[in-house]
This record gives sequence, C-alpha cells and structure tokens, in this order.
Amino acid sequence: MINTPRTVQAAQSLAGTTWENKGDVRVITRIEHAQISTYDPNTILADVYWAKPGGKERQNPTPLTTFRTWLNKAKQVISEDGDKTPVATKPKTQKVWNLMYVAGNPEMFSKVRANASNPLKRSDALASAKTVAGNGWRVWVEHQDTGERIFESEQEKNHQANT
Repeated sequence: MINTPRTVQAAQSLAGTTWENKGDVRVITRIEHAQISTYDPNTILADVYWAKPGGKERQNPTPLTTFRTWLNKAKQVISEDGDKTPVATKPKTQKVWNLMYVAGNPEMFSKVRANASNPLKRSDALASAKTVAGNGWRVWVEHQDTGERIFESEQEKNHQANT
C-alpha cells in the first residue's frame, strides 16, 4: 500500500511519473475521473492511462484499484538530476514529415505552402509528394524538426540549382 494514493490530489499527481517493477517500466501519462469512493472513504477511484517509455498510451484506461497492485510493488524512477520528473513521457510518433510545395507554374509562383495535414507518416508524405510532382509543381518532403529532405521533385531540384 506504500504507493497507493490516499487523496484525489495524490492520485492526480501520479500523472507524468515513471515507475519500474522487476524490469517493467511504465509511464503514467494521465489520470482521469479521480474521486473518493462512495462506499469506502479510504479508497480513491480513478482511470489510469499509461505507456511503456517511448511507446503509445494505452487506449483503454486501467482502473486505479487494479493498477495499484502493480504500483505498490514498483519504485519510482528518479531522473539523473535527482528530481522525480518523468524520464520518458513523450510517446514516439511516425508523423514527423512535412509536405511542402509551391502551387502552380514554378516559373510564375514562389509562395511556399504546407499541406494542411502536416505532419504526415513517411509513406503518406512520399505518396502525396509524387502525386503533386506529377502536376509539374515544386514539391519536397522534410522532417519537421531537422529540416532533412527525403524527397524533392525535379522542378524543386532545378529551382535549387538556379538559385
């Protein structure tokens, strides 16, 4: 019962913490519907959403009354600077590619536009870029953080060479 929250605030404060039990690491991503049980004032009810470090959050919550069995055997992971901040709370995503283009005749137009659905998965971005390139437009696919380009249309390559 050492890690079982005794108040609604204590339950909500679990969000963003990382725990380890026999090599199984879990990040509590959020707590919803935290309340005191109407039948037992010492029991806190809540929905626990969690993920493996770098993984996706579980779609269905685990009731706190179930999750606490695992939690009571676990130890909180402390970051290297000694505070109890989450070690890995941001789930990885495959949607990191931006589709960028200049609509119309490349010799007449120069306004760079971004696809409204950015960021995209790599395969979706490349498929869309090939379709747009088929129209004769300047188009490229770049990483949203690094700016690395993985696709450039012939029109874009020619434009880059001439500028």
